[in-house]
Amino acid sequence: MVHRDEELIKPLRPLDGIVLAIDGVQPAKSHETLYLLRDVRSGRVFVAKTRLSSATAEIEPLIEEVRRFELPIVGVISDQQASIC
Repeated sequence: MVHRDEELIKPLRPLDGIVLAIDGVQPAKSHETLYLLRDVRSGRVFVAKTRLSSATAEIEPLIEEVRRFELPIVGVISDQQASIC
């Protein structure tokens, strides 16, 4: 883990886990979708990346990026998109 990452997540450690919100925003049909993965309680954005597809194989690596922070994920909020569920 990079030192900068530790500084950013240090305030989250006392929360005993994060509630991860996964939101995809597509500005126009057939354009890339911007995915934001953030902690609901703190508002801390862990990942903000665009994807051409909303397939599970595209979303899983984004979740893995959050997991590298080694904070327990105690809940997930989404709009029930099939690839996220």
